[in-house]
Amino acid sequence: MNILRVINQFLITLFFLFLLIGCQSEETPPSSDLDLVQYVDSISLPNHLFIEIDPSTIQSIEKAKKHTVDYITLDPDILAETFFRNEKMNIETNAFGIQFRSDNENESLTVYDGGEAFGTANGVDGGFSYTNDLEHNTLYSRVASLSSDSPDLNTQLYEYNLNSDFETFIDLDFLPYLDAKKEIKEQLSTVGFPEIELDVVFALDEKMMDIHQERFLESTNDEHELTVFDLSKDDEAYLFFFRQVIDNVPIINEVWSFDTREAVDPYEPSIMVLYNHNGMVHIDATYLYHILESTEEFPLIKEVEALDLIIDHFSSFIINKQTVIESMELNYVAVHGENEFELVPSWVFRLKIDDVYEDPIDHSKHDVHTYDYFVINAINGERISGVNDKQ
Repeated sequence: MNILRVINQFLITLFFLFLLIGCQSEETPPSSDLDLVQYVDSISLPNHLFIEIDPSTIQSIEKAKKHTVDYITLDPDILAETFFRNEKMNIETNAFGIQFRSDNENESLTVYDGGEAFGTANGVDGGFSYTNDLEHNTLYSRVASLSSDSPDLNTQLYEYNLNSDFETFIDLDFLPYLDAKKEIKEQLSTVGFPEIELDVVFALDEKMMDIHQERFLESTNDEHELTVFDLSKDDEAYLFFFRQVIDNVPIINEVWSFDTREAVDPYEPSIMVLYNHNGMVHIDATYLYHILESTEEFPLIKEVEALDLIIDHFSSFIINKQTVIESMELNYVAVHGENEFELVPSWVFRLKIDDVYEDPIDHSKHDVHTYDYFVINAINGERISGVNDKQ
């Protein structure tokens, strides 16, 4: 009886040994042997995790530097000379910096200085804001989002400023967008801007602006905002978003770190320009950087390795809500360094997560999305959790 038991145990062990050998011979190649397209096609994802990126569009580089940076300082007089159209202007210092205003209040220019001239730090620095034609600016701000961030809750619920409703990279009748882009870049270069690239341009056409205006009027109870604009082709405009670029790598222009920030913390550079048949009617640029010091070049992890790291992260726990990796890009992100801000080359993943919003008044439920960012230091492969996560 004992002999039979030993023989059975031996045969069972032998069976599993052959099974293990067979499995090993059919192993898929390690991720390091695959390009991103092959990897995405072969990977098994955890439940409720999906990938919607187009692997063929992801660009990477072999090496990159880290940079110690601070916000740029722009010359108020040069900005006023370049952009201000009215000859008569009033100049004052306010909490944001030096401000130029026309007598009729229809044109203004504020040069941000972080509150230095006023004596109180406010955190808005490294850029300027210019507006001309307040009426059109009021219109554009109600029918489009002037931020490059992901759609917030109000935008998703009411959709009056949902930029994705507008077509991108197409021409409007008054001027090809490439001509407007060229003029914008030349003017910004004249006043001392660093290198920038076009991120996206939305064509604000008459038909969709009219639809968005109707949605806006339906959603507001503020009688001061009930002005109805009689829209025509003359109101059409381009909404440009640019990004600062260093060493051919863009600095992220979306808020990726949602921890509470103070005036002394680093922020994401943002450059927005509204351009209609009268030219540039609104420019808002903040948190642009200039380089103080640079390191030597470091080798960077490949895109496959970065995607592997985020999938490993989500495989370590149960995902309760559908989560989509909807974008992936190599960016610089700004964090605190030892004494100054530091730009770190990083793989940035934007996540779109299914959620439900319940109205606190009528308790109706609405399908919405929350957005999150998963950022990986492209030099050491470690996750960067926020701007205070020193690298």
